[in-house]
Amino acid sequence: MTRSPAGSVRDAADSAYRSAADAFLALDEAELSAREAADALVALEPRREAAIRADLDSSCKAANAAVVDWITAVDTHQTTIRDPQANHAALAAAAREFTQVRASLERATPMAVRYHQRHQGALAKLAAASEKRDAAARAAVVAVDEAGAAVERARAAGLAPAELDAALAAVRAQAADAGTLGIGQAAVTAWGGVEAAAREVVTAAERAERVRTDLPKRVRSLATRAAGIEGRAESLPDKLSILRRSYSLACSAGLERAGDEVAGAVTTGRRALAAAETAMGADDWARATCEVDTARTSLDSAEQVLTAVADRLRMLDEVRADPQGRLDKARFTLRDAQRLVVDTGQRVAHEIPTLDALAARLDRAPELLAATHPDYWSYLQELDAVARGAQDSVTRVRERIAAG
Repeated sequence: MTRSPAGSVRDAADSAYRSAADAFLALDEAELSAREAADALVALEPRREAAIRADLDSSCKAANAAVVDWITAVDTHQTTIRDPQANHAALAAAAREFTQVRASLERATPMAVRYHQRHQGALAKLAAASEKRDAAARAAVVAVDEAGAAVERARAAGLAPAELDAALAAVRAQAADAGTLGIGQAAVTAWGGVEAAAREVVTAAERAERVRTDLPKRVRSLATRAAGIEGRAESLPDKLSILRRSYSLACSAGLERAGDEVAGAVTTGRRALAAAETAMGADDWARATCEVDTARTSLDSAEQVLTAVADRLRMLDEVRADPQGRLDKARFTLRDAQRLVVDTGQRVAHEIPTLDALAARLDRAPELLAATHPDYWSYLQELDAVARGAQDSVTRVRERIAAG
């Protein structure tokens, strides 16, 4: 059975519509691929975005025009094609226009395909960069979560100072910033920084948690140290007595209240240790830590005083036994500096007056020992001052030589 002319026209119109629709879908897919390639280029080179977008628009200009023609044809003829009563002329017009649109769509498609093919490498690089960025981001997110959990554990134990909360907040803000950097190396580096900072927070939180175990040990250790200082301090009055009997009053300068200073420092330290134990009993670990630090500082001070007395007495005994030896040592240091200046020449001639002044001080130093009660301490200090001055001069000369 042959179809009527009207049926043949309708078939032609339907066929043209479907062919144009297929061509539109093919072009749409090609254009989408082209835009994906452009997006990849932009992600890899964000500074060239304007140029990349302009190149894409140029490549897809014909595609855009063909799509407009397709939409216009659909708006114009779709009702006709769907209308069973459509007349012969309308169907024929629809068939002609859809045939023309299909041709336009098919001509535009290869340009979009070529753009996509031209930038296949960018898509591959984008995938690799995305994978690298994603791996860095995943590791950082895990680290941030671990940091949050560590801080919560420390808080539950009453051992989370405000600094931990601030550090955790800073890490989370850093992660938020990293999330805005796209996929390039800058993003990978930023996520790596987030992970490192988060690990530092975990370490700090774990260190804070260890206070519960470590602090009682520190308290016991400092109590033992305090007892040891008290034992050493028992000999302090005898050493001070020897110092006063054997040497002039000037040789005891700065040590007059050594006994009181040691006793006061030890008392302060023991009170701080007692306060630390009370704070630990109340789970006030922040205060306990502060008290332990106070105790340590106080005991350090007590030991420094004890050492200063012992060192003073030893140095005075040594210089009294051989005052010339200490003088010769200082003179050797000075002469070494003088030889360096002479060998270097005019570039460092300005150091000569300084060294001459030091030599004059060295010559006068023995006068401090001429009194009935020699001032060995001032003698030592003067010799040390001359030696330091000579060493400073040597340093300046060598810096001048290095500078050319």
